[in-house]
Amino acid sequence: MQAMVYGEQRPYNVALVVPDFEYLKKWAADNGVDASDTKTLLANEKVRDLYVAELTKTQENVKRYEQVRDFVLEDDEFSPENGMLTPSLKIKRRAVMAKYGDQIDDMYEGGDPLLDRS
Repeated sequence: MQAMVYGEQRPYNVALVVPDFEYLKKWAADNGVDASDTKTLLANEKVRDLYVAELTKTQENVKRYEQVRDFVLEDDEFSPENGMLTPSLKIKRRAVMAKYGDQIDDMYEGGDPLLDRS
């Protein structure tokens, strides 16, 4: 799994998540979720619920202002070949924002965050 957390000059943090598809497809088969099409798989409510549960569990000991409160699932892995990672495998935040900035903005404009626990 790969993820980039973003929250610069914003009221809360959001994340762009690229799942581990080997694990996710196995989970989907075990849970009766169609995994034949990646986009459909990522849009499935059960898959979203899985990642909500994982994020919630992972952030139990994280300060509230540091927690990710919404996320989007994507299928394009970050790599040096697609310009999302440096040769030393660091995320190129500007490149990620150039490609996914609209989706990140939508998480702030879409109303209540998915993981809002206020």
